[in-house]
Amino acid sequence: MVNSKTGKAATPPLKVLLVDEEPGRAAILERALLDAGYVLVSRLSSADRLVEHVAVSQPDIVIVDIDSPDRDCLENMAVLSRSNPKPVIMFSDEDNEETIASAIKAGVSAYVADGMNPDRVRPIVQVAVARFREFQALKNELQKTRDQLADRKLIDKAKGLLMK
Repeated sequence: MVNSKTGKAATPPLKVLLVDEEPGRAAILERALLDAGYVLVSRLSSADRLVEHVAVSQPDIVIVDIDSPDRDCLENMAVLSRSNPKPVIMFSDEDNEETIASAIKAGVSAYVADGMNPDRVRPIVQVAVARFREFQALKNELQKTRDQLADRKLIDKAKGLLMK
């Protein structure tokens, strides 16, 4: 598919997995996502089996709308971040620094502490995806540098043995 205005290949809409424990709020967020041009691939009422649902539905982004993220929710985010990294947006009413820091450490790309505003969904998703991609690029560069350093140490060790 080609965009008629730019002449470039059109990117397919992002696929979203939505986690929201409150059906009314989930419906509002779902409507905002659809209005913004995203495709909802799955909607869960809790993050209990998030990792399995992400593996099956293969979303491009995960959005969690929760009153207050508990330890289990954050642990599920951390497992997801390690096993199948995706941009994760968390909307929450909880605004204390410790909770926000724990969420970011668990792999949340964007933590929105003042709840969900349907008009802000699109820019929040765009920023979260951009930050996630940048973070992944940095992680990849760090791993590449570590591998090069390990190779260099091995070569230096081999040189030392040859010189003896």
